[in-house]
Formats: sequence, structure tokens, C-alpha cells
Amino acid sequence: MADEVIESKPNILLKRQEDQELRIYFFIGDRPNSFLPGQRPQADKKVIYVVGFKLEEAFETAKIKGEGFNLLFTAQGPTIREFLCELELESLAYQVLKERPIQKKELAREEPVRINLSPAQMSFETFKAGLLFCANESDVIYQKPEDRETLKQILNGVSYGKQ
Repeated sequence: MADEVIESKPNILLKRQEDQELRIYFFIGDRPNSFLPGQRPQADKKVIYVVGFKLEEAFETAKIKGEGFNLLFTAQGPTIREFLCELELESLAYQVLKERPIQKKELAREEPVRINLSPAQMSFETFKAGLLFCANESDVIYQKPEDRETLKQILNGVSYGKQ
């Protein structure tokens, strides 16, 4: 790569000289348009962003920038430090992708792995005990109240073995 020349800009003059984080505040401006009969009303919207230390100051600046718009704060106020960090990360990711393009075989889908599922092995007594437990559950709803007792009698009468 050739050496790139980076121009630096002078520092931004800000009103406040306190130990606070500089933030970017985002507002949604909504200006309803008057419409003629027979036309569909369309609202004019835009996003207004303001750099400031406090929300109150940013709102005052946003009122000037978005004159004639009803402003709504989006509850997004990342710090400039966070914004620059994300911008740097995106720049690095873009640079890596540019230097090493994705190969077609990387994009190809792999065959799904087949898993042989077999039923859990348990003894008949464990199976029967599980069914009895379900029959005794209070949250199970039966169509007829006597069905619960019938199911218990059936499960008690079931046995497993060679006869």
C-alpha cells in the first residue's frame, strides 16, 4: 500500500470545558404536510443529529436545526469516543474483507450433520411409573372426571413379561 496523506482538522470549539463526555444525540423530526382534497397525506420526516454535552443543550440546538418539525428524542446518545471506536472497528473489518475476499467454497453450505436418534432406554417399570406420575398430576385436564381413575386402573393392571 502507498502511504496515504491524512489531513487533520483543527479542534472544534465547544462552549463547555468540563470533564464530560461529548455525545451525539439523535432526534426524529416530523412535519405533517397539509394536503389537498383527493391527495394522500404524507408526513415529512428527517433525522436530526446534534453534538453536545447535555440533552437539554442538544434539544435547544435541535430546535434550531429542525425548525418547523415536531421533535422526538430517540433515547440514543452515544459518546463520541464510542462512535469513533465503532467507526474504527468497521474500518478494520472492511480493510480485512477487502484484502482477503471470501472464497466461494466458504460460502457453500455444508451438509447438515445427521444424528441417529434412538429412543431412550428404560425399564418397563420406569416407563409405567412415569405414566402413573402423569396420571396423578393435578394440572392434567381430562374430558371426564372419571377418566383419571380409569387411567390409573389401566396402568396398575398393565404388566410386562413373557407369559
